[in-house]
Amino acid sequence: MIDRIIKQYYYDLYKKFYLNAGIMSCFVKSLPFVSAINMQNLNLEIKQKSSSLKLELIKEDLIIMDISAEKGLNYAYKYRGEYTIIPDFNMVCHDFGIVKSKPILEKLTLFKDVNLKVADKYMIVLDYNRYKNVEIKNINEYNNQYEVTEEDLPEVEMIKFLDIKTVSYICPHKIKEDIAAYLNYLKFNNINVDIKYVDSITKS
Repeated sequence: MIDRIIKQYYYDLYKKFYLNAGIMSCFVKSLPFVSAINMQNLNLEIKQKSSSLKLELIKEDLIIMDISAEKGLNYAYKYRGEYTIIPDFNMVCHDFGIVKSKPILEKLTLFKDVNLKVADKYMIVLDYNRYKNVEIKNINEYNNQYEVTEEDLPEVEMIKFLDIKTVSYICPHKIKEDIAAYLNYLKFNNINVDIKYVDSITKS
């Protein structure tokens, strides 16, 4: 019975994001939502803690939020009335996963009872913790790491079609190698990329 409730709950959430994403629906992947059924003791009653949100976002046409997924979803929730929200995760959810999926699944529940806006500005939320640059030796961990590729993010043709002038990329102090390739691809095709590091846009 509980499994059926969880399955339906996250299917409804997936459908909500997917249908709202419009032209960017292909970046809302079903895998995390479908595999939520693997998890134990999910809390479906998460509340927003706005006091911890200290980034002041400039209203760019496209923001790629590449910080921890939980924090990124907090900002997506805060700015849901101004952006079309695209949760772009691709991990298999597992209680012993290297990518900690439970906090992400629980944070997604913030959007269950809110109306998502179809806006001409977009916020793509990635998970900075999607892979680790260390060797995994613990045999009890499930390897659900993944990288993003050009296929997981808007191609140049889509960006130009949407008349997006600037792609704003927000990350911690270091850009991961997988996303660096995508940002270089945009720059090579004369797309303006504005890189902001978390520390530089955090209030003192």
